[in-house]
This record gives sequence, structure tokens and C-alpha cells, in this order.
Amino acid sequence: MTSHFVGVTSPFVEVIGLSRVGGRPIQRDALNAAELRAQLNGLHDEIASIPQGPPGEVTSAALTDAIGTTARNPISFAPLTQYISDPPTQAEVQAIQGAFNALLTVLQRPPT
Repeated sequence: MTSHFVGVTSPFVEVIGLSRVGGRPIQRDALNAAELRAQLNGLHDEIASIPQGPPGEVTSAALTDAIGTTARNPISFAPLTQYISDPPTQAEVQAIQGAFNALLTVLQRPPT
């Protein structure tokens, strides 16, 4: 029986038949420095490839501008709780339309 680690031969691993769990070594299993280094370098490369914004602190004006382009928090909007018949009446449909329009009004920010 050979070890499940590239380049690692361990009698302990062979005798008790340790194997990887989910592609990772299990507790007290021998580690392969080259394999671990390659995994950490791969992780570093993935993190380094994430695009970054411009360096520096965010000013109050920049924060206000960024917040101004987001939706408002609609906590003031009450849930729509009404019975809708089958088929719905015109009044029920108009009530839904009114609630939808009220939600849009709450979520939209006025142009600056």
C-alpha cells in the first residue's frame, strides 16, 4: 500500500490505512512540505488576483456619494396583509399595485 501523499512513504500510514478526507490530510497524518507550499502559493495567487480599488482612505464626500446610489432601507414599509379572492377583484389588484408603488417610492432615492 502506498501513501496518499505525493512523495511521502510512511509505514504508519500504510499499516493503519490512513487516507485523505475531502482531499485534505486527516489529523496526525504526515505532511508534505512541497505539497503544502504549493497549496499556500496557489491560495496567495488567487487572493493577489482579486482587483483592488485605489489606495487611500474614503472621504466623507465619497462615502455619501456611494451611499446615495444604493437603495434605502425599507423598514418603514409595512407588509401587505390582505385576503385576495380567486379571481381577484379590481379593488384587490389596485391595492396590490398601490402597495408596489409605495415600495418603489420607499426604495428609490431622489436624484441629487
